Amino acid sequence: MDIALQLECYHAIFSKLWHMGKPVFTQDISTAAIKFNKNGDFLEFVFNYDFWKSLDANNKLFVICHEAMHVILNHGHRSKDSKNKNAANVAMDIVVNHLLVDRFGFIREKILNHQQYCWIDTIFKNKKSKINSDESYEYYYNNFEKKYGDGMPGDGTTEPKLVDNHDYLNSTQEDGLQKQIYEKFLQEMSEEESKCIKELLKESNESGRSLGSWFDISLKNKKTKKKWETVIKKWELLDKNYDSIKDVEQWARINRRMTSLSEGMFLPSNQEVIEFEFENKKIDVLFFIDTSGSCISYKDRFFNSAMSLDKDKFQVRIFSFDTAVEEFDLKNKNSFYGGGGTSFVILENYIYKMIETKQITKYPNAVFVITDGYACDVIKPKYPKKWHWFLTEYSSESCIDKNCNIFKLNNYE
Repeated sequence: MDIALQLECYHAIFSKLWHMGKPVFTQDISTAAIKFNKNGDFLEFVFNYDFWKSLDANNKLFVICHEAMHVILNHGHRSKDSKNKNAANVAMDIVVNHLLVDRFGFIREKILNHQQYCWIDTIFKNKKSKINSDESYEYYYNNFEKKYGDGMPGDGTTEPKLVDNHDYLNSTQEDGLQKQIYEKFLQEMSEEESKCIKELLKESNESGRSLGSWFDISLKNKKTKKKWETVIKKWELLDKNYDSIKDVEQWARINRRMTSLSEGMFLPSNQEVIEFEFENKKIDVLFFIDTSGSCISYKDRFFNSAMSLDKDKFQVRIFSFDTAVEEFDLKNKNSFYGGGGTSFVILENYIYKMIETKQITKYPNAVFVITDGYACDVIKPKYPKKWHWFLTEYSSESCIDKNCNIFKLNNYE
């Protein structure tokens, strides 16, 4: 989650891909790679453990963005039929390396072993005609093949190195796994992220580094989700809108134990009665919005969801949280607290603190939490049925009591 937050400094698309991915360590490769999970559920960022440990924070981010850029540029599909493996590998790395430096703010001199990697000046340094630095994979592939054929530049001991392993890229085309990943990615995007990525697409197409017509078309044809009103109707039904159930003495019905006695025997019996208080009755809701590092990009989406509850039916107080809780100032939409780690236990602790300090008189009728489900602790609330968790698509339920009500946020938007 800390890495996801740092990746946002470069571009939201890197943070999003990392967030929907899963890091995997292996000895099968010497550096890093990107692959699609066989179920099409998420990406796998594959690292050799020793290689990963050798990198400082900046280089870890560079390698992650390098892997993500292979996905963004659709390199698996574009290189799968390439007959010249050396040309394909070098061309892919030239594009990615220059993009990360030229467009996304990485500093070449701070990249570990940057002198050994694939750049225009290290691959085409002896070529008389100028090679543009803002071109596509296919452009570099063709120029490399013309210059080196099936070979590599250097004397065999000083050949340029790849940042990562590309073997998994070609295997991702089977069963349409790449398309599944892209579709899930697009469904999960917030409006801010979608806008940010569209700007990237525009810049890319203008420079000749097309991200692929599929990616562009999918963004344009992104389907509108269900309105939040459908969720509110379900929420409304979760609370029965009554204060208590108690036994009262009544004469209207025969006590079940007396049914076999003479009809002249008429005694009162007890009956369960629901006590309603409809006048000025509202459902008390404490609404907690996860604004930790992994969810901060969702803040507007989460806030709009919380604000959409019917004020005539719900008495709502909204809070943002990461490892601390802060009540939201409804007059200032930018007053979100957050950006750190995530704790769920603090939420119920905060509720009891509110009761103790008489900010509320009793445990609320309902507690709503919108989050991705990742936290440093496990919550087991006293009244789990009053807790309603709405999770983003790429989420975890491992830190949430299974007796709580758990929903997929994406199903209701």
